[in-house]
Order: sequence, then structure tokens, then C-alpha cells
Amino acid sequence: MSDWPSNSACVELLSATPDGVLPSLDSVCRGPRPSEAGWVAELHKQHKDHPAFAKLHPKERFNSFAVTHFAGTVKYSIATQGASFAP
Repeated sequence: MSDWPSNSACVELLSATPDGVLPSLDSVCRGPRPSEAGWVAELHKQHKDHPAFAKLHPKERFNSFAVTHFAGTVKYSIATQGASFAP
């Protein structure tokens, strides 16, 4: 039998209600004035000590966040020019 690494910290970071990455994105999108930069800043503030929330260089934090899972770290960047959360 193979031992697979646990991905539970990553799943919790992404899906925990109300502060996980996806629920918080949903909340921001439903707000009156969605802000990509504000959302990313809040992620860094809320999850700075979470084991699956990777630390980025300070210059990258305004437009990116990173999630660490069993296969490595994945960096996500937001588009701030010409993009909008609003439908």
C-alpha cells in the first residue's frame, strides 16, 4: 500500500468557510465594490500563519498569493489592469 501525502491543509485553506480562498473570493465578488488588490491583501493578512499559504517576497504580495500542496507551491497572480471581478 502506498503512502500518499496529506493535502488536507491545502483543501482547508481553499475551502474553509468563511475565510478560505474560494469563499472569500465569492464574498468579495458579491460586495458593492470588488477589489482584486484588496482581496489579495486580505488573504495575506488572514492566512499569513497557515501552513499551506506560501510566503512570497514583499514585492509580489500586492498582486499574488501562493498555495503549497503535496506536489509543490503554485503561485496565483491577479490582473489589475483592465480586469474586474464584477460580472
